[in-house]
Amino acid sequence: MVNDYFTPNIKAEVILDTLLTPYIEGIVKSQCGLDGVKFITKEMPFEDERGDNCGKKIDYVLTDKKYIYMVELKTTKGSIGEEQRQAYFDHCLGDGKTFGNVFGEKLLTIGRSLANISVQVQNESDKPWNERVKDVFSKIASKSKLEINWKGDDFYAETAKELLKKEGWQSTYKYLYTMGQLLDKVSDDSDFWEKPLKLIYITPYGGRIVPENYHLSVEEQTIWKKFYVSPDHMPDTSVSLKRVPSYLRKTYKEEEYALLVSDIIEEIYGEEKV
Repeated sequence: MVNDYFTPNIKAEVILDTLLTPYIEGIVKSQCGLDGVKFITKEMPFEDERGDNCGKKIDYVLTDKKYIYMVELKTTKGSIGEEQRQAYFDHCLGDGKTFGNVFGEKLLTIGRSLANISVQVQNESDKPWNERVKDVFSKIASKSKLEINWKGDDFYAETAKELLKKEGWQSTYKYLYTMGQLLDKVSDDSDFWEKPLKLIYITPYGGRIVPENYHLSVEEQTIWKKFYVSPDHMPDTSVSLKRVPSYLRKTYKEEEYALLVSDIIEEIYGEEKV
C-alpha cells in the first residue's frame, strides 16, 4: 500500500478510503468533537451533469441525532478545487437542503431508471421516505427470478449483495446496495431524511480547505461557516490523516488491523501525537 501510494497511475485514494472505513466514525468524532456519529454509506451521488450517473459523489455519509455529515477524503496535499467547492454551494449547502431532497431524490431517480419506471407514481411524495425507497428497491429486485430468503440482520443490504452476485449486475445496479444500507440503518430514525447537511473534509495534514484567493462573497462566507465543520483545534481547517495513527494506537491497542492501518498512514504522512 505504501509503495502503491508513491507509484504513478495507481489510485491509492480508493485503497485508503477502504482502509479507513471501519474507523471513520471515531476519526471524525475524535477531531471534530462530535458525539454519537455513525457511518451510513459511501459514494453517495448528489449531482450528475452528464446524465449517466457518473457525477459527483460524497465519500462517506455519517449521521448523529441532528445532522447528516458529508465527509470528503483527500489523500494528497492541496485545497478543495474551485469546481468542487461550487458544486457544494450549488447542490448541498444552504437552508432547506436535507438528505432527502439532495441525496434521496437523486437515488430514487437512479433507482427508477433501473426498475424501468417511466412515470413517477402519483402522490409518491406523500409517502414516508423509507417506503418510497422500499418500493423502488422491490421493483428492481423483482427483475430477478432468483429466490432470496435472507432473514438475518441487514436484510436489505444482504439481499442486494445476493442479487448483484447471482445476477452478475454491475455498474449502476450497485446503487441497489446503497438503498439496502439506508433501509437497514435508518429504519428506526424517522427524521433521517429531513436532517440538514454538514460538510467535513479529511486531508493529509489538516490544512485549510478554501484558500483566501477564492474571494468568497459575504453570502458564501456565511453559508460556509454555517455548514462546514472544522476540527476543534483550528477553524476552517480539516481533519488530519497525520493525527490518525496516534488515535488508532491509543483506541485499538490490541487490534491487529487497526495497527496495520496506523502503520500504513504513518509511513505515508508521518504521525502527529495527540
